[in-house]
Amino acid sequence: MSIHNIKSTFEKDVTSFVALKFPESEHQRELSVKLLDSITINIPNWKESRKLSGWIHGLVAEVIAEELEKGKSQIGGPLYDARADLSIMIKPIIDLTPENYHQALIFSEIEGKTQKQISTELHTSLTVVKGILHNGRTMMKHILLQCFFDVKK
Repeated sequence: MSIHNIKSTFEKDVTSFVALKFPESEHQRELSVKLLDSITINIPNWKESRKLSGWIHGLVAEVIAEELEKGKSQIGGPLYDARADLSIMIKPIIDLTPENYHQALIFSEIEGKTQKQISTELHTSLTVVKGILHNGRTMMKHILLQCFFDVKK
């Protein structure tokens, strides 16, 4: 998948995620736009030390909490399932990083493994895993910045 396809795929995935979590809401489009806006505005603030899935989950939780407070929507299914649902959005971004980062990022971002578990799985040191994840997340941030802000590396 190319960098140009990521944004449209990401937007579709966010829309699908909102439809899954708010199946009865007439405000699905509004929620999707609000969530995409929140992600877009906050991309530069994402600290690569955090998992991308956890960061997006936090933004999702904020948007959902606001909507539930307004009484506009009722959530479909438990919110804690949201993290698993977000893996669809993250995988194409991981795929655009160099291949030697893929497995560690998948273990961390999608499977939720700890750095220690990843080092065991990859038969490498914890220090190496920390470096791979930090550099991989930095690359993912640049990919998102390119998608949403047309920022060059």
